[in-house]
Amino acid sequence: MRRRLKRIGVGLVAVGLSLTLLLAGAIPVCEAEREEERVTVGAFTALTGALATSGVPLSYGYLDYLRRTNDHGGINGTKVRVMWEDTRCEIPRGITFYKRAKWAGAVLLLNFCTNISELLVSHLPKDELPLLQGGSISLLMITYPERWIFGGGCGLGPEAGLVMKWIKENWAEERPPRAGIMFYDIASGWEFYRGHKYAPEVGVEFVGHEVLPLRGSIDLSTELLRLAAKRPDWVLTAATGVTLVTLIKDAKRLGMAEKGIEFCQGIGMLGENIVAVVGQDAEGWYSVSTVPYATESGLPGMKAVFEAANRYRGWKPQDVPNDYIKTWVEGQVGVEGIRLAIEKVGIENLTGTAVRDALASIRDFDTGLIKPITMSDEWPYFATYEKIYQVQQGEFIPVSDWIKPDWDVLSELEGEKKTLC
Repeated sequence: MRRRLKRIGVGLVAVGLSLTLLLAGAIPVCEAEREEERVTVGAFTALTGALATSGVPLSYGYLDYLRRTNDHGGINGTKVRVMWEDTRCEIPRGITFYKRAKWAGAVLLLNFCTNISELLVSHLPKDELPLLQGGSISLLMITYPERWIFGGGCGLGPEAGLVMKWIKENWAEERPPRAGIMFYDIASGWEFYRGHKYAPEVGVEFVGHEVLPLRGSIDLSTELLRLAAKRPDWVLTAATGVTLVTLIKDAKRLGMAEKGIEFCQGIGMLGENIVAVVGQDAEGWYSVSTVPYATESGLPGMKAVFEAANRYRGWKPQDVPNDYIKTWVEGQVGVEGIRLAIEKVGIENLTGTAVRDALASIRDFDTGLIKPITMSDEWPYFATYEKIYQVQQGEFIPVSDWIKPDWDVLSELEGEKKTLC
């Protein structure tokens, strides 16, 4: 028995030595893989939960652009290591993922959840970690003296003002148009509501507002009827996910269109995915967006979008949501920022600070989808212009050209600071 155990022991040692040699032979390969993945990017996603209707295509947009970047050789030959987590746009999950990405050496974060970006804003400068925000920058995302958040829009208040200005410019009656606002009850929603202060400036009569739950609404009849009683011609909305679905279906059920009330969804959250859920109930709704819808298929950059969406998701061009295109552009900007940083400091010296400085130095960057991008600490926006679309026979048809807002959130904040001083 002893001899047998001895033989087994010797055999285990031999196996152990063999495994050690195999692992030792694999070390150079692992090191090579690490070398390829030296650029780490953290991506917040929302693949499940109440906001997943919009969160899934928003998540896929920048994940697919980064995947395509690697499939085409990486950034100057350096592959991107993508860390992601399904945060569901929930703050506790967002904080956990932020810590993981920071300790993993991420040099850039990609996000579209305004509540998480607003919470992290005080940590980014200390941790020297820049963040791209797929939606508009809010007042709470501004850092001094340098910007650590760069956004895909110049503010939710200015966006509401832009829509009201467009309404007035296309208004045919002698009396001024009357507008109300409905918005979800988080900081970005209240910021969208702040846009009502531009109403007198652009010649619109503001009649009032209603506050909606962020998630989980099953009936919004009371809010709709209460605002309808104030006789608005237009209602500007800021909602997402289940709340937006409920809002569209209840507006149809209550006959708001027959009452002469038009609806325009802001914050770019009315997309093909929502229309697929509500069907004909979305007919006639308007949407303001910083990026094109797939119906503008002739744009130079749309070919790459369609190819990636088909290769990675199995989508046909008509299936590609606007939300996917929005964060695709965000991914383009992020990769360009990293590329510029590598050119300036070298891959061995790449840091979050170098990427931040590079983002603030982007000049005339052409994505093939929106107007060329120029960013700085004075102008931390990569999608400045906006266009208004209408749902017609289930498709998003442009009803305006690209419009540049007359205001931006940084100027708003500076103006308030000067007033307070």
